[in-house]
Amino acid sequence: MSGGFDRVLAALEGIGVEPTAREAAEALWLATHIAGSASTTAQETVRAQSAGKDASARDRKRREARSANPGKPATLHAPTVAAATAESGTVTTRAIAVRVADVPALPHGLELMRALRPLKRKVPSRHRVILDETATAERSAEERLFLPATRPEPERWLSLALVVETGPTMTVWHPLVNELTVLLQRTGAFRDIRLWHLHSTPDGASGLHPRAIPTSALHSLREILDPTGRQAVWCVSDCVSALWHDGRADRLLETWGQDGPLAIIQPLPQRLWRRTGLRPEPVRLQTASPAAPNSRLRTTSSDSSALLRKPAAGIPVPVLELDRSWLSGWTRLVTATAPGGVPAVITTTDTLDGAATASGDDTISPTPAPTDPLSLVRAFRAHASAQAYRLAGCLASLPLTLPVMRLVQRVMLPASGSAHLAEVLLSGLVHHIPSDSANPVYDFAEGVREVLLSTLRRSDSRRVYDEVSAYLAAHAGDARDTQALAVLPSGQGEVALTMPSRPFAEITMRGDSRTSYPEPLAEPHTSREDLPSTSAGPESPPAPNERRPERVRHGLIADMVDALQLSAVVTEPGVRDIWCDMLANELGRRVEPYGGKHLRGWLLEVVRTCTQVPGDLWCLPRALDYIEPSSQASTALGPLVEEWEAVEFFNGVDLRPLRPALTTVGAPQSEALARRVSRQRFQELPRWCTTGWETFLHLAQMNHAEGEPPPTMAFLDLAAEQLTEHGQLEDAETLRRWSRTQARAMNLTQVLAQWHPPTAPVRSEAAVLTIQFEPDRVDENRYYLSHWRRSEGPHSVPGETVHVYRDELPGAVGQVVEETEERWADLRQPVVLEFMLPHALMNEPVEWWLKEPDSAYPTPLVMDYPVVLRSLERLRRASWHRPWRNRWRQLTDDYQNSRAYWSRPGANDISPFHLERELKEDSSVVCLILSQPPSDPSGRGGRELLAGLRAGVPAMIWHRHDCTNPAFREAVGEIVQDGNLGSLVDRITRLRREALMVGPEEWEGHIGRHLAVLFDDPDHMVGPPGLPQV
Repeated sequence: MSGGFDRVLAALEGIGVEPTAREAAEALWLATHIAGSASTTAQETVRAQSAGKDASARDRKRREARSANPGKPATLHAPTVAAATAESGTVTTRAIAVRVADVPALPHGLELMRALRPLKRKVPSRHRVILDETATAERSAEERLFLPATRPEPERWLSLALVVETGPTMTVWHPLVNELTVLLQRTGAFRDIRLWHLHSTPDGASGLHPRAIPTSALHSLREILDPTGRQAVWCVSDCVSALWHDGRADRLLETWGQDGPLAIIQPLPQRLWRRTGLRPEPVRLQTASPAAPNSRLRTTSSDSSALLRKPAAGIPVPVLELDRSWLSGWTRLVTATAPGGVPAVITTTDTLDGAATASGDDTISPTPAPTDPLSLVRAFRAHASAQAYRLAGCLASLPLTLPVMRLVQRVMLPASGSAHLAEVLLSGLVHHIPSDSANPVYDFAEGVREVLLSTLRRSDSRRVYDEVSAYLAAHAGDARDTQALAVLPSGQGEVALTMPSRPFAEITMRGDSRTSYPEPLAEPHTSREDLPSTSAGPESPPAPNERRPERVRHGLIADMVDALQLSAVVTEPGVRDIWCDMLANELGRRVEPYGGKHLRGWLLEVVRTCTQVPGDLWCLPRALDYIEPSSQASTALGPLVEEWEAVEFFNGVDLRPLRPALTTVGAPQSEALARRVSRQRFQELPRWCTTGWETFLHLAQMNHAEGEPPPTMAFLDLAAEQLTEHGQLEDAETLRRWSRTQARAMNLTQVLAQWHPPTAPVRSEAAVLTIQFEPDRVDENRYYLSHWRRSEGPHSVPGETVHVYRDELPGAVGQVVEETEERWADLRQPVVLEFMLPHALMNEPVEWWLKEPDSAYPTPLVMDYPVVLRSLERLRRASWHRPWRNRWRQLTDDYQNSRAYWSRPGANDISPFHLERELKEDSSVVCLILSQPPSDPSGRGGRELLAGLRAGVPAMIWHRHDCTNPAFREAVGEIVQDGNLGSLVDRITRLRREALMVGPEEWEGHIGRHLAVLFDDPDHMVGPPGLPQV
C-alpha cells in the first residue's frame, strides 16, 4: 500500500494539492475504514447470494424489467394486506418494492423549539464535577499543593420523561411522536429525554415500557419520578381510549403530578377536546417557584366557570396543543416568569375511585348513530371542520394508509394538520383493518367511499392522483421516505399483488438499485384506468346548426379571456406580475410572463395553457381571488370554467342550445332538482348557480354511483318535467330531445329509462342560521365564531370558523349574515337567527347588532329576523339533556297545560337550590322569567339561569337591565298568561318590532328594546358528537 499511497500523493502534488503529514495520515485512516465498510457490504452480499439464489435471480429480472421500460410510468400501490404470496391463488400482477418521499408530521418544529428556549438554563450538577482550572492554579500558587480543584459541572436544569399512550387510535400519531422526540433532542432544552410507552393490561392495570410492543414486564408508573423535582413529564395522548373514561388516567396523573411539572400533550385541537375523555376547564395558573409540581399550582377560574362547576379538588394538569403559543405559556409557568399567572386549559384528578369520569358533562348527548352511508357523510359534514370534510373527499379515491393520507393532505390541503386527519379517522366513516403492514390500514365503511366520491368533481379526483405523483417526483431521494409497491408496465417484480388494488400515484422508474426512485414525468398523464373517466364517451358529430367541438372550445377560451380583461389585475403591470407568479404556483409549472406587445394574445395563451390538464382551469379564478376577492372577473370565470368541464364531459358537444330553456329554471327549483338527482348527497350549490343553466354545468363534473345516470343527464329530465308543468312545452321537448341524443351516444338509454328520482323532501317551515361563540380557552378575549345553515332537511351545513376578538364579534356576525343572504338569495322561506352563546355573553344584545355594519345606514338584525338565544353550556352538558328533552316535549305536545314560572327576588337566597327544587317539582313549567339579568353583579341572575338550565327549562325571559321594571313585568305577563308558550318567540318579535317603529330616537324607552329570550330546541343540535371510545 506504501507505493500506491506515494503515487496518490504525487498525483495530488501534480494538481497543486500538498497535504501535510497529519492530513495524509487522516486520509489514509479514512480510506481503510471506507474499504472496510465496502468489504463488509460485499461480504454481506456474498452471504445473501449464497443463502438463496432465487433472490439474485429476482434482482436480475427486476433490473432487466427496468432497463426494458425506461421512462414508462409505473403505478404505485400501498404495501398493505394486498401484498400476498404467489401461493394464495389470487395474484393477478407483480410489483417491486420502492422508496418514495414521505411528508413531515410536525411542520412547525422551529417555532416549537423557540417556545422551549427559556428552559435551556443550566444549574450545577449534583453528581458530576469538572476541573476548575482557575481554582487549581490559585491553590498551586498559594499553597504549593498541586492538587486539582473541581466544581460541579453545569448541566441542563430539567430532564423530560415523554410518555406516549399506546391506545388503538394513537397509531395515527406515531410519526408525530417520532418527530417530536427528535425535535426535543435537537432543542437541547432538557438534560435527558427518555421515551416511555404507556400500556394497559387486560386486568385494567397500567404500566410503562421503553418499547411500543413490550418485550418484558411492564415498569411501575413511579419509575419515571424524580424526588428532586428536576424532571418534567409529558403525557402524549388523544384521550379517546377507555383509560380516560374509567378513572385510571386520574390515578396515574395524580402519581406523576406530585414531584414535578406535568402536562398532557394533546395532538387534537382544543375544539375537539370536549369530545374526548378530558374535562377541559379554562383557568389561570400560578406558581410560587420554578419547576413546582402540579400539586402546588394555584388555579383561578373565570366567573362563568366558577358558576357552572365547583372548584377543582384534584391536581390541575395543563393540557397543551403542539403549538408555539401553548408551549410558551407552559414554559413561563415552569420557569415562574409570569407573576400574574398564565391562561391555561386544565383537567383535574378529582375522580380517583374508578368511577366513570366522563359522564357526558362536556359531550353531546348520544343520538342514534346513522347507518346508511349518506346519513353518515351528512352528519360528518355538519359536525366536522371544513378542511376535514374536504380531506375525506380527497381520500375517497385512494387507498387508506397513513403515508398516503399524509401525502394527500400535503398536496391538496397544505394548511391542514394532523388534527384534521384525526377527525376523519375518528369520525366513524372509516375503520381499521388488521394487517401485517408496518403502517395501519384503514377503509371506508360500506358505501361511504361512493358517497364521498359523488361530492367531488371528476377533475378533483384526477387532480389528487396527479398532485401526489408530482410531489413524489419532485421530492425523490428525500431523507424522509416510506415504502410503496410499484407495478411496472412489464408486470414483473418480486412481490405478488392481489387485485384489484387502488393506485395512489404514478412515477417513472430510474436506476437499477433495490430502492429505485421516481423521476419527474415528461408530461401530465391523463389516462388512468383505475380512476373515473373524465369524458362521457366517444366524440359524436355535431347536429345541424351546432358548432363543431373546436369552435366550442375556442369560443369558451375567448369568453374566459373577456372575463379576465374585466379585472385591473391583468392590465396593471405590477399586479399582473404578481398574479402571474401566483398562477404559476397554483399550476405547478412556469407561466410565460407578459412580453409587452399584445395583451389579449398573451391571455389567450395563458388560458390555453390552463386547459391542457383537467382541473387546472380553476387556477385562474383562484389566483385572481387571492389579489381581488369576489371580483367581477372571478365571478364571471366560475361558470365559464364549469362550462368548459361540461363540454369536455360531453366530448366537445355544443351546450349553448340548452341555455335558453334552462335559464328559465330559477335557483330554488334548480337547487331542489340537484338535490334529488344526487340523492341528497349535497345541500348547497356554488354561489354562481343562479339558474338551471349554471346548475346543469356544475353537475356535469360530479361523480356518480355505478348503475346510475350522470347527475347532469338526470337533471335535464327533471327540469323537462318541471317546464312541462309550467306550460313551457317547447323548452321541455328541447331538453328531452338533447338528452335522448346524448344518452344514445353514451350507451345510457336503458340506465336513464330505469332511473327513478327520489321523492323531494318536505321543506322545513323556516330556514335557520345558527351562530355560535365558543371561548378561546387560552386567550380570554378571543372567541371561535362558527355558523351553520339549515334550509332543507334535518342536517345543517357548516360554514367557516373564524378566530376573532370579542369587540370584533358584531362585525363578524354582520359578515356571516351578509354571506348567508347571498347564498339564500332566492329562498322563499323565512329565516330565523339562533345565537349559541356561552354564559359570559348571554346578556349581549345580539339581536340589536347591525346588519351591513359598513353601510352608511346599517339596520339592526331584529328588523329582518326573529332572533333567539341558546345556551352553549347546556348543549355541551349531556347530563342536563334528559330533563331538557322532557320539558320540550311538554311544550310542543301539551302546550295548553304548560306554564311559566316567575323567579321571586330574595336578598338572602344566594343559592339556586330552592329555585331548582321548585322547578323540578313541577314538570309543567317550560318557561322561567328571571328576577335579574344573567350579568347582574350580585350573581343572582346567573344562578337563576343555571337553575333553569339544570332543570331543563327550554325557554327563559329577562330584561337586559332591570327585571323589576313594571313595563317588563306587564309585557311578559301578557305574553305568558294564556299558556300558549309555543308562540313565545313570535310575541316577543312583535314587541321588538314595535320598538323599531318608534325609531332609534325613542326605542330605548320601549320594553321591546330590552327583552331577551332563550328558546332552546334540543332537536336541533349543531355541535359535534363525542369521539368513539376504544
